[in-house]
Amino acid sequence: MTVIWIVAAAAILYFAVRFIRRGIASGEISNAESSRDAQATARWLGAECGRLASANASWAQVLASINPEQDLEIGTLLARIRATHNRDPQAALMEIEDGCRLAVEQNQAASVIDGLAVTVRDLPALPVVHW
Repeated sequence: MTVIWIVAAAAILYFAVRFIRRGIASGEISNAESSRDAQATARWLGAECGRLASANASWAQVLASINPEQDLEIGTLLARIRATHNRDPQAALMEIEDGCRLAVEQNQAASVIDGLAVTVRDLPALPVVHW
């Protein structure tokens, strides 16, 4: 049981580091919101998740489609979702779609980050691993 949580924690760290942009590592912090397309809203993300689920997409396809710019904040939220649904990307896509729906109900101009944040907020907490 402990091994599963260690692997989940390692996966979260791996994806968090993987999605760090070179500019952030060198100290050039850019505003991710200004570089994102106008279509990258929670409404778009919900529709994209529905499309990916119907296509039976793998995790690699999901990550490439949802976060093509490899944004750090989006990557961290996706890593948290993946840690909970590692073996079933379709279940994760349905959860993201529901989270986006809730985010749009709260705010019509909700962003992708808002949709993912609502999804992560509703996930069960990962247990603390003591080394």
